[in-house]
Amino acid sequence: MKLNKKNLYLAITFFSILLIFMDSYSLFSIPVTWIGLSFLILPSVTNFKDKFFRQYFYYLVVFLFAVNLSSLIGIIDNNFDYSFELYSLLRYFNFVSFFFVYFFVIKFFNNENYSKFLRFVKLFIYIYSLIIIYIYFAQIFDLYEPLRNRANTNLLGNSSQSTFWLSQPHRAMGTFREPIFLVAFYYPIVLLYFINTKDNDYFLAIVTGISLGLTRSNYLKLYVLIF
Repeated sequence: MKLNKKNLYLAITFFSILLIFMDSYSLFSIPVTWIGLSFLILPSVTNFKDKFFRQYFYYLVVFLFAVNLSSLIGIIDNNFDYSFELYSLLRYFNFVSFFFVYFFVIKFFNNENYSKFLRFVKLFIYIYSLIIIYIYFAQIFDLYEPLRNRANTNLLGNSSQSTFWLSQPHRAMGTFREPIFLVAFYYPIVLLYFINTKDNDYFLAIVTGISLGLTRSNYLKLYVLIF
């Protein structure tokens, strides 16, 4: 594939998706997912060339400034809670990131780029489904699995991740910290591919179905009922 600006944007997008799916891991105490989100914004910065985008971006900045006015006042009064406001800033970062990426996708993904993206998605679904199945059995039979070095999602702070629950059978979680996170991120991509492809790849459908079924997620059942 010839390296030009469009292919570079696609490569960054592909790499970002891979990092975003590494939810269970951190690098120097920085979640790999956050690194992926940061990379995903890079090609979206080209939106600033668009006058229409700049106008709505300024509206968004004013809106976020108004919503966060109490925190700004807290800084002036020396009542700023950094431990709490750090997570507030991260939520704003996710919101702004979605705004950037949404406009970029609308502008960038024409028929040619979209077809290239779908080819990547097909390969990604193949490989990631097998990874999900492998990790599921690796946790049961104590096979090798990369160290999950990111803190858990519960209220115990920096506690280690749980891979088994006494109240229910073992569930697949892939490279995520919770089975529900796996379904929330992975199933929309699978759904996007199968809706837009004309290939009748039954083996891919079977492998994907097994990997998602192993999550035993009620969230997945809701998705299936809706779509």
